Amino acid sequence: MKTFNLEGKCETTLDLNDGVALSSALIEIDNDHFGPLLLSKIEKNCGDSWFFKVSNLRQIYHSIDDFYLEVIERTIPDKFTPNLEAIARDRDEDQLTLLLQLILGCAINCS
Repeated sequence: MKTFNLEGKCETTLDLNDGVALSSALIEIDNDHFGPLLLSKIEKNCGDSWFFKVSNLRQIYHSIDDFYLEVIERTIPDKFTPNLEAIARDRDEDQLTLLLQLILGCAINCS
């Protein structure tokens, strides 16, 4: 994640639970697919509100799901669907890892 020009803090995995840095990474991965529309849906100042964080993560997950369907022509198996509330509320690193793996899949399969 640190190789991207990220908007948002990215010092530790705990910094990723609000979705701001993740959305920036996705835009760099494939601006045509993720681009300004995703960015417009991301709340950049979540503070401690897990509600805003999970909302951001839902927008990101739906964008990733669309990418997998439209670009890769695959669906995301249920076993790889992360619990977004656990990431936002509990800072669950195992669930964050699932989301990061999906982002890696986007990076590998983009132009």
